Amino acid sequence: MSLDPLPDRLSKFADAMMSRPETEATASALIGSMQQYRASWLKNRTMKLVRIPLPLPRNKALHPVHMEIENCQFSMEFDCNSNEEIVRSDFQLKVTGYLDSGPGEFIELEDHWRVDTDENHVNKMKGKEAKESWEAHPQFHFQRGGHAQVEFARSQNFVPSKMTPLGSGSWRALMQTSSPRIPSLPFDPVLAIDFCIAQHDGRTWQASRRKPEYRVPVEHSQREIWHPFLMGLQEKDGRKQWLGPLATF
Repeated sequence: MSLDPLPDRLSKFADAMMSRPETEATASALIGSMQQYRASWLKNRTMKLVRIPLPLPRNKALHPVHMEIENCQFSMEFDCNSNEEIVRSDFQLKVTGYLDSGPGEFIELEDHWRVDTDENHVNKMKGKEAKESWEAHPQFHFQRGGHAQVEFARSQNFVPSKMTPLGSGSWRALMQTSSPRIPSLPFDPVLAIDFCIAQHDGRTWQASRRKPEYRVPVEHSQREIWHPFLMGLQEKDGRKQWLGPLATF
């Protein structure tokens, strides 16, 4: 696996997204920081993307009912070592919206989900002390929430919260735990952005995928990242590394 061409792939990918209005803002943000991405990658094998705008999720099965989505932001940290092994592949999605529920009633809304790398794996790759957690943490995993969600939930007027009295009555609300951590493939920035567009706006994604200038960088990243990873899962050590304590075969 050689990841030297990653900045070139990301640059071509961004150029391809300029051709559609739904992904133009994504492309502009990437192109504006491409020089920084390239320099960081070639020097330190790290690439950090911060608050990149993405196409909004379609208005389908949204909660709460009658809400409106305003914005979607993508952030990512992708690190490799000198042997081209993936050290960290983390990306986070933050979707913001609102619910106008009546005169004088305006509710700000946020949704957060992410793909994370187990810190135990990161520490091992960096030669640091690694300590297994009590819960099973796959090497790369999907999980809801994150630090940005915790910050939002601690903000003023967040409900339900002991800091925001609702008055007398009986109320209902959704609950969220820190699990599950669902095993995931690793992603580089090209694969992660393509995946998010595919989840949020299938029509835009399918139309983009029909164009070779968009599809080819994705294919190259899949060959560089996913193919060796999936081939490694044929061996017990590869499965053990990916699934952690979940793997028994």
